[in-house]
Amino acid sequence: MADLVDLKTDVTPGVGEGGRLVQLLFDLSHAVGAHLDVEPLLRSFIETLRRRTEAGRGVVTLVNLQNGMIETELTVGVPLAEKSGGRCRLGAEIIDKVIEHGRPAVLTAASRKVVFFDDGEPPSGEGAKGLVEELARWNKPPAFICMPLRNAAGEVLGALGVDRLFMESQRGAGGLDFAGLVGEVTLLGRLARLLAQAVESRRRMRERERRLEREKDLLQNEIKDHFRQSNIVGSSHAFRHIYKSIKQVSSSKVHVLITGEPGVGKELIAEAIHKGSPRAEQPFIRINLASLPEDMIEGELFGTVRNTLTGAFTQGQSLFDAARGGTLFLDEIGNLPMAMQARLLQALQEKESPFPAKGGEDGAGAPADVRIISATSRNLEELVQQFQFRMDLYYRLNLFPIYVPPLRERKSDIPILANHFVARYVRKHGKRIQGISATAMDMMLRYHWPGNIREMESYIEQAVLLSVDGIIYGYHLPPALRTPQQEGGAPQGSLKDSLSALERKIITDVLNSVQGNAVRAAQTLGISERRIRQKMARYQIDPKPFRAAAGR
Repeated sequence: MADLVDLKTDVTPGVGEGGRLVQLLFDLSHAVGAHLDVEPLLRSFIETLRRRTEAGRGVVTLVNLQNGMIETELTVGVPLAEKSGGRCRLGAEIIDKVIEHGRPAVLTAASRKVVFFDDGEPPSGEGAKGLVEELARWNKPPAFICMPLRNAAGEVLGALGVDRLFMESQRGAGGLDFAGLVGEVTLLGRLARLLAQAVESRRRMRERERRLEREKDLLQNEIKDHFRQSNIVGSSHAFRHIYKSIKQVSSSKVHVLITGEPGVGKELIAEAIHKGSPRAEQPFIRINLASLPEDMIEGELFGTVRNTLTGAFTQGQSLFDAARGGTLFLDEIGNLPMAMQARLLQALQEKESPFPAKGGEDGAGAPADVRIISATSRNLEELVQQFQFRMDLYYRLNLFPIYVPPLRERKSDIPILANHFVARYVRKHGKRIQGISATAMDMMLRYHWPGNIREMESYIEQAVLLSVDGIIYGYHLPPALRTPQQEGGAPQGSLKDSLSALERKIITDVLNSVQGNAVRAAQTLGISERRIRQKMARYQIDPKPFRAAAGR
C-alpha cells in the first residue's frame, strides 16, 4: 500500500484531485481484500474502477500459464453486441497483443491502431508523433487502454483493459492532453500491479488448498484401503483414536496388546496393524489360546510334541517358525498356562537378546524374527495380582496397549456397522435389500449388545435372509431386541406411555427419512425446531447415527 499512496506523485496533476485518487485507491484496496476467489475479485475490481472513474467499459482476462490459453474473461459495461464467441471483441484487437508482448498499449478510436508503451513510458519517435497527431485531429480520447498483469517473476497472468479513466481532465487548451494520457497509463499500470499481486496470491492459496485436499484424500483412501482389507468399520471418537493408534504402531516392531470384550474386533485390528507394517507381505499367523487344550498349546506354539507311547519329545515346526518374518497373533493370551508363559517369555527374551542363540545349518533353534500381537478379553492386571499371569511377560507384551470399547459405548457406530453387514450379506446371499427401517435401527440403537459386533453381524445376516420386500423391519430381528409395541402386539402400560412410545417412533422415522436433519424433521411434522429438539432430548434421540448412516 505504501507504493500506492505515492501514486499521485507519478500522475500528472490533470488526472484528478488528490482526494478523488485516494478514494479510488481505498475502494480498490477494499475490493482486493474482500474476496478469496479469483473471479469475484476480478469483477469487484473492474466494477469499482468503473464506479469511481469515467471508464465506460472494463475487461479483465487471465491466461493459464501452463498452456497459454484464456482461462477467465470478465467484462463490465460491454454490450452483448460487442461480444463474439464468449469473448469481448476488443480482445481481438488489443488484449491478446498486450498478453503476447507483455507491454501496455492504447487502441486509438479513429484508425483502430494499437500503440505500445514501454512499462508506462510514453511512445517515442514515429509512434508518439502519430498518436499526438491523431489525438489532435480527432479531438477524441483513445478507445481503450490495456495493461498486462504480471506476477513477481515477470510472467504475464493476463490483461486489464478500460476506457479512459478521467476523460474531462485530458482536454487541454488545444484539445486532448498527451501528457495526461501518459499519466493515466502510469496510474493504470500501478493498479494492474495491485490486481496481479492479488490474483497471484489467490491462485497460490487455492493451489495449496487443492494440494492439501489431494493429500488428505490420498491419506484417507490409504487408511480406508488398509482398514477395508480387514473390514474395520467405525467413525466414533473412540474408533478414530484406534485408527490413529494403528497408524502410529504399524511401522514399528514393538509388541502390541489389544484388550476388549469378546466380539469387539480385536483380531481385525491386529490384522490391520500387520497389513500396515513392513511385514505386510509376510505371514500373519493367528492362534486362539482359549480354544486349545493345554497339552496342545506347547506343540502349536513351540513345535514340541510328546509321544504318548514312549514319552519322548520331538521337535516339529512351530507357529513361530510359520510366522517367521511376519506377525504372530496370540488371541486370548490370558488363557495361556503358567508353564507356557515361561516358555513364551524365554522365546521373546532370546529373540530380543543382542546375542541370539545360533541354530544349526538350517537355522533350527535360532529365535524366529516374529512380531507378537496379543489380545485378551480378561483383565491381565488382575490376573497378575492373583499370580495367574507373569508380571514380566505382561510388561513385555504390553509395550503398546490398544483398548477397544464395547459396542454399547460407541452407539454412533451402530448404523454404519449395520449397513456394512447388510452390504456384505446382500453380496453373499444374492439378495436385494434397499435399507433398514427406522424402527429396526432404533431397536439396534437401544439394545445393549452383550455379544458386540459378532452378535450384530449374526443378527444382520439372519435379517437379510428373512427380508422379502427389500427392507429390514423390526420383526426381522431376534426377540431379544424387540418390545411388544415393536412386534405389533397390544401396547402395555398406561395411555400416556403408549402415546409417548408412538410419538418417539414417529420422530425417529422422520429423522431417518431426512438423514437426522432436525430442521427438516420439524418442517415435516409441522412443529418448531425448538419443539422437536425438546422432544428429542426428552426421548433421548440422538440424530448423529441417522446422519452417519446417510453418509455411507
